[in-house]
Amino acid sequence: MKKASFVSCCLDIGKGLIAAFILVGSAPVFAQTDAVKTSSTRYGVLSLIGDRLYVVTNQPATVTQKQEIQKIDLVMPQAVFDEYTLKAVDGLIKRAEPNASVKLLAVNEPKLFIRQTDLLDAGISLANLLPNVRDAMETAVVDRLILVTKFPDQAHAKMGKSAVAAGSFFGLGFYSDNQQAGLPTAPPATQPPAKRADKSAPASPATAFIAPYVYIQMLLIDTKTWTVLKQEATAAATTRVVTRPQDGAVTVSAYDAMSGKDKVATISKMLDYELSVMLPKLLAK
Repeated sequence: MKKASFVSCCLDIGKGLIAAFILVGSAPVFAQTDAVKTSSTRYGVLSLIGDRLYVVTNQPATVTQKQEIQKIDLVMPQAVFDEYTLKAVDGLIKRAEPNASVKLLAVNEPKLFIRQTDLLDAGISLANLLPNVRDAMETAVVDRLILVTKFPDQAHAKMGKSAVAAGSFFGLGFYSDNQQAGLPTAPPATQPPAKRADKSAPASPATAFIAPYVYIQMLLIDTKTWTVLKQEATAAATTRVVTRPQDGAVTVSAYDAMSGKDKVATISKMLDYELSVMLPKLLAK
């Protein structure tokens, strides 16, 4: 892997940069010159969670079609969630250790993301990612690296019982079920289909749901020995119920019931909370 150089500049997603990493600048970071001189710890922060969103949809069985789990990877055109994570962790570190210096690092090429995905798909510990990170950030002068990565875990029951069939979840994404687990779906093939209700009668509601999720972990790494000193993980999900007419008059899927803006805001809010819980535990002596 090409060695990375570091430059002091603001993260500009719209422009291609040569370095594998860039230093994400913010006014508070560079305003703490005096504090940096007295700091006992120099932190680097790197996030590898925001290259894509994972959309997992449970399509319930019908008379003519078997139940199906659909998985789609949505590549993020901008590093929205990684930048959000870096700034959130920066604030949390300064709150916990006011005199610490913090360097926010952003990935500018896909190699580390690809390596991370390969390890996750193979079920291999992400500790094996550290040599790649070390090679890329050789010129960064930090004592501790806080590495935020995706975390693999089985879908939680709060996503609905059928979510377990989707296997392991990781990173940031959405699980949606167009028919809430436990509610009736299609009638058995041996029975005739039910008669269509009178259009003048009120439609019975059908319940679907969408569950935004955040499956991530934080590693505290000693950059002298490149060993993991501590780690914290979370597999969090929140469920939104979508009620629609039983007769299918509304065909919008549960996933599309949330706007794009709402999806970004929800994931960001979840990230903010989960990071605020994990980081103090990670830095606790």
